[in-house]
Amino acid sequence: MSDPGHLNLLRNTTSVWKSEAFEKYFSGTASGTAATFTENITNTNRLPAVCEPGDDRPPADIPTDEAAASISPYCSVLQSETTSYKITGFIGGGGCANVAKCVDLNTGKEVAIKIHNKKYDEEIIQNELAMLGKIRALDPDRHNIVKFIEKCQYGELPCLVFEMLDISLSDLIEERERRALSVNELRPVTQQLLVALEALKNFGIIHMDLNPDNIILVNHNDQPFQIKLIDFGLARPGSQVEDDDLNWTLWYRPPEGVLGVPLSEAVDMWGVGCVMAFMYFGRHLFPNMYPEDWMDTQVHLLGVPDQNQIIAGKNSWRYFFLDEKAEWRRRKVRFNEKRFGVTLVHLLGYPDRKEIGSSRDGQKYFIRMEKGVWKLHDETYNNECGWDSYVSEKFFNSFLNLEDAVKTFPVKKDDLEYADRMAFLDLLKCCLHLSAQQRICPMAALYHRFITKAHLADEKETNSY
Repeated sequence: MSDPGHLNLLRNTTSVWKSEAFEKYFSGTASGTAATFTENITNTNRLPAVCEPGDDRPPADIPTDEAAASISPYCSVLQSETTSYKITGFIGGGGCANVAKCVDLNTGKEVAIKIHNKKYDEEIIQNELAMLGKIRALDPDRHNIVKFIEKCQYGELPCLVFEMLDISLSDLIEERERRALSVNELRPVTQQLLVALEALKNFGIIHMDLNPDNIILVNHNDQPFQIKLIDFGLARPGSQVEDDDLNWTLWYRPPEGVLGVPLSEAVDMWGVGCVMAFMYFGRHLFPNMYPEDWMDTQVHLLGVPDQNQIIAGKNSWRYFFLDEKAEWRRRKVRFNEKRFGVTLVHLLGYPDRKEIGSSRDGQKYFIRMEKGVWKLHDETYNNECGWDSYVSEKFFNSFLNLEDAVKTFPVKKDDLEYADRMAFLDLLKCCLHLSAQQRICPMAALYHRFITKAHLADEKETNSY
C-alpha cells in the first residue's frame, strides 16, 4: 500500500472526487482511468484484477422496467400458427425476457410463454430455438425437461410457448424461509437432474446455465419434488463452447470458467454440485459479486486448484502468483474498477455530498442519512471492500471447509442419517471436483450409492428412514 506521504500528496492536490476518474466511474463509463489510478496507488507487484462483464448480476427473477414496458396491457392475446393465447398474468422474468401465464383459447389449457425483450440478442434467441428443436425428440416427462410447444410473436417480440409448471427450486427454498431440504428430499431432485443431463449429453448439448431458478417443480402439491429443467438460452453443442462463454451467472460458474481454462460438458456437473449444496444448506454456495471473492470462497471451501489448472488458465494471474518457493499462492490485495469508489473512500474520505447527489450511480454506493449526510451502503462495503481475503457468505466462515460444513450441519440425528449424509457428501465432492477432467459424469453419478441408496439396502426392512 502507498506510504502516508503519498496519501497526503493525493489529499492536497485538486479534489480527486472532481477528477475525470471519479466522474467516469460514477457515470458508469469508467475505463482505464480508474484502473490506472488504483494500480498506481498499490504495490507494483500486485496486479490489478478487472471484473468480467456481467459478473455483478446475480440470478434475476424480477422483470426489468424496460422489458415490462415492451408489453402492452391492452393487447393480451398472442397469435400463433395453430392457436391463440390469452395472457392472464406474469409469473417471472429478467433482463432478457418475461414469462407470461396464458390460456390456450382452443383447448383451455394453461401454458407459460417466454416473451423476449425486443433488444435481446437475436442470435441467442435463435440459438435457444435450435437447442429446443434438437431436444424435442426427448420425452419431456421421462427425461425431466420442459416441454416446448411452439414459437409465436407478440407484436415484434419473439415468444416461446412451454407447458405450465409450478414454482422454481429457488422459490421453494424462499417459501420455506431458507429451511434446507433433507437428504431424502434432495435425493430425487438430484436424480432427476442427472437424468436430464445424461439425456442432453447423449445429444451433445451442454445446458450452461444450471441453477435453482432453472429447475422447476412440476406440481409440488400433487407430485412433491418432481422437477423439470428449463431455459436453454445459453445451451450449446459441446463442440461449439467457447472459452469466453461467460454469460451465465458467476454464482454457478465452475473453476475453469473463472480461471479461463477450456470448457466442457463438466460445467453442468459443477452446476449439479452447486444446486445440491443449495438444497442442503438452504443458501447459495458461491453468492459472490466478483470473481476475486468467488475465488476466496472456493479456496476456503474446496482448496486451491492444482498447478496444472492454474498454469492452463489464461486468467489465473488475477487470482494467484508464484512465490519464491515456486508455489502458487492466492493474491490477497485486489483492486478493480467496480471497487474504485470504495477504494477512494478508504484512501481519501467521502466526496462532497453534492457530487454524490448529482452523480448517476452515486446512490448505488452511498445512502443518505439524517441531516443530508451520505454513508457507504453496508451492503456495498461488505460486498465490494477487498482489503483482505474473505468468504462473503458468513454462514460458511464457521466451518473449516465444505466437508466440515456437511459433517457438522445440521446436528447429527442418528447413525443411519449420518451414513446417508456421508454418501451425499461423497457425491457432492465428486460433482465439485476442481478439475473438470476428474469431475463425475451424469451416468456415473446416477450409479453413485447416494442415488441408488445401496448403503441403505440392509436397513429397508428394519428402519423407517
